[in-house]
Amino acid sequence: MADSDTFISLEECRGHKRARKRATMETAVALEKLFPRQCQVLGVVAPGIVVTPMGPGSSRPQEIEIGESGFALLFPQVEGIKIQPFRFVKNPKNLSLERRRFTEAGLLDNPELRVVLVFGYNCCKVGASSYLQRVVRTFSDTNVVVAGGQVDNLVSLTSDTCPLDVDGTGVVGLSVSGQLVQSTKVLLSEDVSDEKALEATMQRLKATGIPFPGVPLFGFFGNGEIGCDRIVTGNFVLRRCSEVRDEDLFHSYTTVLALVHLGAAR
Repeated sequence: MADSDTFISLEECRGHKRARKRATMETAVALEKLFPRQCQVLGVVAPGIVVTPMGPGSSRPQEIEIGESGFALLFPQVEGIKIQPFRFVKNPKNLSLERRRFTEAGLLDNPELRVVLVFGYNCCKVGASSYLQRVVRTFSDTNVVVAGGQVDNLVSLTSDTCPLDVDGTGVVGLSVSGQLVQSTKVLLSEDVSDEKALEATMQRLKATGIPFPGVPLFGFFGNGEIGCDRIVTGNFVLRRCSEVRDEDLFHSYTTVLALVHLGAAR
């Protein structure tokens, strides 16, 4: 995940579409080479990022919207857990969504699916937003936590054999499957504007019983958010997103806060 300035703030590239595209691809390839060859890399560019610096001492999360910045989230290989990258590309000549592709990505017909992190890219283009909603609605009514948003661009997807077009429009993400995976999420509307309201939200997260002390916060500023609030009682109760209206799944000027735990509760 990188801030847009990391790729498009080069002065010599401003105003030149081909130069910007070349610079973007060169930067993405250089970043991909930093990781072991067997790693599958998914890279997106957002208007800004939220990141917790790692290192000695306690570090507070930072919001960065100006200047070059980014972070990498590394998932280890864990027995019993499967993380699959996926991509759906908007093709004006063929707008159908094949169920087979969703199944291959672990998004449908997968009883162990627990979490889907999803990003729509180049959503400012005509028809991109509606395409994103069509893709998400295909799997959002299953018993999983769906969270994500609209980002600027897709710059890396090493697991996909199709050529990467940074000017194209589509949907990418990760499906997380496994019986031990636990997750929940809450939606913070623009009405949550003080510490008291925020603390009430955090209490709903804590009520799930999923351990998260000391977990670094990371995220991004998007052009729209994806996610619906979940019901939390004495025990965590998972509510299907299909039980809420469509406008409660796609948002603007909100915060979707997701908590994912790759293991059994302590």
